[in-house]
Amino acid sequence: MLEINSVIMMSVDHIMRGFKSLITLDEALKRIDKEVKPITDKERIKIDKASWRVAAEDVIAPINNPPFDRSTVDGYAVRFEDVISASSSNPVVIELIGESLPGKPFEGALSAYQGVYVSTGAKMPKGANAVVPVEYTRKVDNNKVAILRSVSSGENVSILGEDIKKGDVILEKGTIIFPHNLAYLVSAKITEVLVYRKTKIGVIVTGSEIISPFDEMTEEKIIDSLSYLIPSMFNLNAFGFHHFGRVSDDEIEIEKCIEQGLEYADVLIITGGTSVGKADMSSKIVSNLEGSKKLFHGVSIQPGKPVGIYKIGSDKFIVLLPGYPVSAYFCLIKIVKPLLLKIQGVKKVFYHEPIIKAVLRRRVSTKLGVRTFVRVKLFKKDEILYADPIHTSGSGLLSTLAKADGYFEVPENLEGVEAGTVVDVKPFETKII
Repeated sequence: MLEINSVIMMSVDHIMRGFKSLITLDEALKRIDKEVKPITDKERIKIDKASWRVAAEDVIAPINNPPFDRSTVDGYAVRFEDVISASSSNPVVIELIGESLPGKPFEGALSAYQGVYVSTGAKMPKGANAVVPVEYTRKVDNNKVAILRSVSSGENVSILGEDIKKGDVILEKGTIIFPHNLAYLVSAKITEVLVYRKTKIGVIVTGSEIISPFDEMTEEKIIDSLSYLIPSMFNLNAFGFHHFGRVSDDEIEIEKCIEQGLEYADVLIITGGTSVGKADMSSKIVSNLEGSKKLFHGVSIQPGKPVGIYKIGSDKFIVLLPGYPVSAYFCLIKIVKPLLLKIQGVKKVFYHEPIIKAVLRRRVSTKLGVRTFVRVKLFKKDEILYADPIHTSGSGLLSTLAKADGYFEVPENLEGVEAGTVVDVKPFETKII
């Protein structure tokens, strides 16, 4: 193991290209986890505004739901012991004494060999303990029905509190309130919920060559796709967001924009100027800010190597995001996402990504010491799901994302993956939350 690690570190040293040091993705995530503290500010909001927010306390059910025993089918409420011998060849005839409908329950009680017609969701009459579905019955006359099969005690009955039990925790602190959670809370008569305030995100796009897609195109200019990629990755129900504009490669302009950004944002994302070249000044400016502490700058991932995170003071962060859009995308989902989820107080169970198993169609070559994100196109042949690697020649080709269905990771200790290997493909994420 020591020998393998030594080889990996030698390979990392070989690809530094100006960075004083590169760290692994795992180490970067450890530093984020160590340095980042969840926000503590809370607010109580109406339930209709709570979707995608993060619960700041356990939510306790104030009621039972259902509030009574109810039928789950259309049929006849009976005492199961009366029809235990019923079958199509030996039906049991019971007396029909009424009906129970949603909002109009039967008020009496059943005696032996009596039944009540019940609709789905209707309250069970007193004395009944099971429901025979209507398709297993035959009407004899207006007052009698033949039961054609037996039922067990509690069959086709949803008991009081089966869905929600009064006093139970129905939403844990740190849970993202997804739409299905929201519906569950509403069904428990929850009308307000305590949540953490939204983490505020700011974005600054740097580069004298960057122009809006609405500007006139010239040979030396590059269209700014990051101003559209980054905000579209954030659910604005979950986060606050402000774009501070495009800034040319001017140190004074960038400093001024960063100052404005830090007044607003918990996390300020700066794109471009994150490497160590002559014109890449963002990292220099950020490292010289008062209270600036570098968590890391340079991670042994491909694409995305120039990414960096600085802590400013006790509770603000600046993310240096590569200017190439493909690199930026992978840094958003691999590094910025866990940073934001930790700040927002989200439980770690929500950090995990879904996986699709697929057979690699062609061999993939990678560098030892670098975790590589291989974009793939999925297709099915003879009931087998295959992953076809997409050819890449750099981190600036958005087509490698647009044409792909997802990606798989090649760890640092491998120099490639052979064709025929079953790989874990992760579908592209459309939102951080």
